Amino acid sequence: LFRKSLENPLVAYDMLKSHLPPEVLAAVDITTIKLEKESFIEQNLSASIADVLFSVKLQDNSDGFIFLLLEHQSQIDHFMAFRLLKYMVNICDQYKQKNPKAKKLPFVYPLIIYNGTRKYNAPRNLWQLFNNEDLARQFWYGDYQLVNVHEIPDEEFRTICYEKAHRIYG
Repeated sequence: LFRKSLENPLVAYDMLKSHLPPEVLAAVDITTIKLEKESFIEQNLSASIADVLFSVKLQDNSDGFIFLLLEHQSQIDHFMAFRLLKYMVNICDQYKQKNPKAKKLPFVYPLIIYNGTRKYNAPRNLWQLFNNEDLARQFWYGDYQLVNVHEIPDEEFRTICYEKAHRIYG
């Protein structure tokens, strides 16, 4: 029923206009909203969760998605932030497959609609799921480390390899 009501562009427009943060509303061209057919939830969760994916153009004419997840389960999922990350990666992966020449990934905004009776107390961001929040954030957000062996002079590379082999094999 929830998904069906959002097939009406006016209902979808009003709902999103009411619930998206101002910076997201400012970034997207809400008039380009289109309901997509794909679902990203796991089969074992389909009885307690419904998802809705809208494609949308951003103001800079790049592609974006708004992902709604409707929770109607009695148990709050402590790992919801992690599950959302997986869904968002899957949305980007599917986009990449459909647009193989694209050089950028689309913007994906997740929105949880919770209708349980208990106070929602699950971590609201991925970093709260780590023991060392700051370290996880630093290396998940920051640039990945790259060792480009073509930039290491041959003699230095041989020395590094020799020293490593000497430590391992004696």
